Amino acid sequence: MSMTISAAYSPPRDLFVAEDDVCGLSLAGFAIQQKFLAHWAASPLNWGDKEWGLNAALRWHTQTGDEDQSMRETAEFRTFDEFFRHWASLRPDAAAHEQDGRITTYGALEEFSRRFAALMGELGVRKGDRVAWIGKNADLYFQMLLSCARIGVVMVPVGWRLAPAEMAYILKDTEARIVFTGEGYAAAGHGLAAQIPSIERVIEEPDARRAIAAAPADPIMAAAADDPVLQLYTSGTTGNP
Repeated sequence: MSMTISAAYSPPRDLFVAEDDVCGLSLAGFAIQQKFLAHWAASPLNWGDKEWGLNAALRWHTQTGDEDQSMRETAEFRTFDEFFRHWASLRPDAAAHEQDGRITTYGALEEFSRRFAALMGELGVRKGDRVAWIGKNADLYFQMLLSCARIGVVMVPVGWRLAPAEMAYILKDTEARIVFTGEGYAAAGHGLAAQIPSIERVIEEPDARRAIAAAPADPIMAAAADDPVLQLYTSGTTGNP
């Protein structure tokens, strides 16, 4: 089953999924909700050793103090671009998230998103196009997910525990043009690209970091509230995802 989510999507309850085999579902469940984006500013996430668990994912939920103010400040926001600009302006030097000692501030994350948008433009990726991630949860994935959401490129997270045939089905069904691979998944990405004509390029994590850093931090064309930003797949024990 496939589910496409827009920036304005609001699920009936908070999503607290912390399993890496649904890589991205938990991040999306948080990121697509105004509640999390407000709390996120008050309580940045620490990704630790990439294998983040339920306690780490819910840490923001136990904080007190700035969250109510954050909610009031962002209550009318409908797009990711509004959140990016707001927190980069208000708290440019505050930590948005951390992994393995790498601290990303709100200002740096906002700049990253503009560089990512420029790279997508250089590669011919436009609003509504699909790009995929094969790998475990990582700060780079989180940054690209939010950056995609800001510009209306649709992220397709592919669960790293899926069989190759299941991964291939998702990539074919979405017609993903670019596949980003996390540490340890480059071979899988290149193998799938050899079978799937729609995949124009496989970009490994170190290369992605370098390419994004080298791209210009130009102004962006922001996505609208109803533009799709995320395409998820799930399934039972039979059939395709």
